Amino acid sequence: MRSLVGSVLVLVLVFMILGGCTQNVSDSERSRFVGSWKSVYSPSVYNSTYVINHTFTFFANGSASGYFAHSWELKDGKVVITFISDNLTASSAYRYVFSNENTTLTLTDVKMGRPTNYTKIT
Repeated sequence: MRSLVGSVLVLVLVFMILGGCTQNVSDSERSRFVGSWKSVYSPSVYNSTYVINHTFTFFANGSASGYFAHSWELKDGKVVITFISDNLTASSAYRYVFSNENTTLTLTDVKMGRPTNYTKIT
């Protein structure tokens, strides 16, 4: 019986340690998003005259502003942005890639597969 209790305690301790390591990685990853990002129009991606020109600001507390953005979170290796407009709420998941020493962010809508590049402005 003591062996079983000891084994359970060791497992709980291991999960707590691993959970703490995961949180540190998330904090580090989250900090890369914090700031304001301006979209960069790419005609080769959109192949149209429709110009997407907007700015997001991601705050450390998980809130967001700009282009109807309300909040954001990292979930399952993606950034999920919640938008609110005219009392309608929608969330979109994006794959993301940082480049140029974390000053360029490419968000690719998981559903549409369309990438948008952003340049950090603050």
